[in-house]
Order: sequence, then structure tokens, then C-alpha cells
Amino acid sequence: IFVLKHVRLIEHSLPIQVLYAYIAPKEQTERFKIIEQNRDNFTETIVYYKESSNRLVNQLLQMYSFWKGFRSIKKKQGLPSVIHNHVVFPSGFFALFISRLYQIPLLITEHWTGYSDDDGRYSKLSAIHRYIIQSAFKKAKAVSVISVFLKNILIEKELCDEKKIAVTPNVLSAP
Repeated sequence: IFVLKHVRLIEHSLPIQVLYAYIAPKEQTERFKIIEQNRDNFTETIVYYKESSNRLVNQLLQMYSFWKGFRSIKKKQGLPSVIHNHVVFPSGFFALFISRLYQIPLLITEHWTGYSDDDGRYSKLSAIHRYIIQSAFKKAKAVSVISVFLKNILIEKELCDEKKIAVTPNVLSAP
């Protein structure tokens, strides 16, 4: 809902295309299914993929789903002028890849509090996952976070330079 609220704030200013990849409902028979829907002034492309019993395979399926959705968007609308990734782990991996592949500026809005020592999820990620997260933050032209608390954590963990980070609170009152 927070991503939707952020999109609604800018949808009248810019053409917006939102891409999601989700595990398919049990009744879906296709390995991948792409759904496109227009929502007010933006378009959503949702790619549903059949879940595997293997966690690594699921991560690969999710990345491939993002790729399928991106190809569909690119075919219809061309390359985006900017990539705005919400929540670096795990979708930021794909955003970083596309940003580097096509030299498209990357913006990040981070909502995830898993970076805090109290939470501990970031520290439990593999070294490869942490490296990709660090690379995404490094590549980003700008980063917004939902709180000063999260800003301080990202700076403390040396994930983001203080010069390119701004606090943008979650927008609960937007329509």
C-alpha cells in the first residue's frame, strides 16, 4: 500500500509503469502469467510465477518474472527514463541489473527495517545478497527512506552516503 500511495502522489506529473512479480495462486496452471491493468493514470504489470519448493529456484523465478514483465513493458513503451525501486531486497537486484544494463538512473525508496541490529534480517543474509544490496545503494542516484531511524541505520551500515539520502515519510493520507 505504501508503494501505491507514493505512485499516486506523482502519477499526474509523469507517465508511470509499475512492475511486480508475485507467487501465483495455486489454481494458476501457467508457469508465468502476465496481467496488465490500468489504474487511474498509471499501468501495473504483474507477473505471477508458479512457486517451487526450493528457495533459490524461487528467487531465480522471481528475477525471471521481472525480466518477462520488463520486456513486455519495453516492447510497448520503450525504455524508462528512470527506475524507482521500492525496497531493495529482493526487487532491487533486478532494478540494479536493468539500471546497469541500459544505463538508466536508479532511485531507491527504502521501507525495510530489516537492516537494524534489533531486527537482524540483513545480517542473516548471505554475503552475495548483502553485496548486491550494497551495490544497489551505491549505484542509486538518490535514496529516500521512510524515517530518520532508517536513514541513520543505512548510514551506520555504510550502505548509503548521507549526501544522497533524504527522509520521505510514508504517505498514509494520499488518496
